[in-house]
Amino acid sequence: MDKLIKPLSVLENLNCDSRILVIGPRNEEDIFNLMGNGFNNIIGLDLISYSPYIQIGDMHNTNFMNDIFDAIICGCTLSYSDNPIKFANEMTLLSFE
Repeated sequence: MDKLIKPLSVLENLNCDSRILVIGPRNEEDIFNLMGNGFNNIIGLDLISYSPYIQIGDMHNTNFMNDIFDAIICGCTLSYSDNPIKFANEMTLLSFE
């Protein structure tokens, strides 16, 4: 995940207030890594979690409004999808164009 997270910290169109969604973080490590790289507005989404930083939900059918996230990170999650096209379409709807 470092290879996905670190580049976000140098993108000019992202800043500390950018809304970041992490799909399938398993635990807080990815969330804390993003915080360590200067991001403050982070939501994790996974099927199960014990953490207050990670919401319970399905990546194929989230309850988030469209166009709400500035960046979406999903490492090692596509292989768990039984419908990758639906997953990709859902992520497209959630991110700004």
